[in-house]
Amino acid sequence: MTIAVGIPGWVAAYCDQQQDEHSVREFVIHHTSPVDQSMASPPMQYSEEDIEQALHKHQQLRMEQGIVKADTMLIKRYIAKWLDCLEHGITAPQYETWKHTCVAMHVHRPARDACILSVLDETLDIADMELLSIGVPRTPCARKTAEIIERAYKDKSLRPNLVRCQHGIDYLVEVVRCVPYEYSEQAFAALTYILWFVGQQTQSYACAQQTLAINATNTLAKIIEQAIIRGLFPRWVGQTQQLCRL
Repeated sequence: MTIAVGIPGWVAAYCDQQQDEHSVREFVIHHTSPVDQSMASPPMQYSEEDIEQALHKHQQLRMEQGIVKADTMLIKRYIAKWLDCLEHGITAPQYETWKHTCVAMHVHRPARDACILSVLDETLDIADMELLSIGVPRTPCARKTAEIIERAYKDKSLRPNLVRCQHGIDYLVEVVRCVPYEYSEQAFAALTYILWFVGQQTQSYACAQQTLAINATNTLAKIIEQAIIRGLFPRWVGQTQQLCRL
């Protein structure tokens, strides 16, 4: 696969075609459909009230148990199923798990970064709560995420496991499909990063635009958006024709 240096022509064309954030969302969902077509039927859809109630419940738990214990409990509610999905793919709808993932990413940013890192680095134990460093402003997850971006530009040996990446993408798409638009920011940001890493720049750019439409200050989406516009991609992308199934 050859990546042209400079501003890809499809970026301008895509922006012209997509007039609002909802059409971008539909584009991404349509172009990242799961392997199992039975999963493509309209999903269970949580309302804003559902997510707000979950957030309120978590906030109460923080007040009762403390931030560290409450956030740790929340993350442990989905982490095992997330890791199982990376290994085996989605075998059945897991709406409660996807809801917990959304809430965790919303209240604790390292939960998002840990998901990204676990897709790209199979040796990483994200079930280790020290990695998440709950309650610490700049966690090891944030540092490692930034380090992988820097390494990806230079190190062609840094290659993703494409099957594992696809499983992670499928899971995050299901999170997006079942939560309200306003709460899909961090799942879209994670998709932005992973899709960029596997060389799917069109879909990565679409996810970045979706993320920034929800929150214009999302740093991760801004970084990847600018990398794509400048024609910056992981070194391995130019070394192989093999790409993720999307």
